[in-house]
Amino acid sequence: MIRPKYVASCSGGKDSVATLLLAAQHNEPLDEAVFSEVMFDKDTSGEVPEHRDFIYDRLKPFCEKELGIKFTILHADKTYDEVFHHVITRGPHKGEVRGFAWAGMCAVNRDATVSPALKTASSSPASPQVQCRTLAGHCELCRHRGG
Repeated sequence: MIRPKYVASCSGGKDSVATLLLAAQHNEPLDEAVFSEVMFDKDTSGEVPEHRDFIYDRLKPFCEKELGIKFTILHADKTYDEVFHHVITRGPHKGEVRGFAWAGMCAVNRDATVSPALKTASSSPASPQVQCRTLAGHCELCRHRGG
């Protein structure tokens, strides 16, 4: 039987970085960490420049060299600009431009952050069974499935 692949979603914030550090410290199985970079448009990152630099210049190299954890930076098919200007095609708001996010219905999070992470994790050719795991008992990547 093939061992499941363990993937952690990492925002680059203190909590997700601490999770990676604790997983490494306690020899938890962790095959990969993924960061979903939201792009404003095709050429411009939607991340704060200092945070983006931290991810690319410090966190990714640290995870790969010091912790031995593969660190993948994902990009969605849709940009923030595309999600923001999207014309809704069904439901009670059909024909309206999406615009700013509605409470509890963040299309940018769904389309530009979670979607590429789930697509990447579930399409692993090496392991058809993908599980996410953190020491906190739930995973940022799959919290809607109960971890």
